[in-house]
Amino acid sequence: MKLLRLPVLTFLAFLCSGCSSNEQATYEPLALPTAEEEAAAKAYNEEMSKPPGA
Repeated sequence: MKLLRLPVLTFLAFLCSGCSSNEQATYEPLALPTAEEEAAAKAYNEEMSKPPGA
C-alpha cells in the first residue's frame, strides 16, 4: 500500500495544480523595443557575428 501512495499523491498534485490545462493562461502583450534597445541589439548582433579574435 505504501508503494502506491507516492505515485497517487503525485498524480493528484499534478491535477490540482492546473498543469493539465492551458485554457486559463493569460499572455501580456509585448511592448515594442525602444530605439535605444534596437541600437543595443544591433550592436550586440554585429559584435557576435565577428569571428573570435577579429
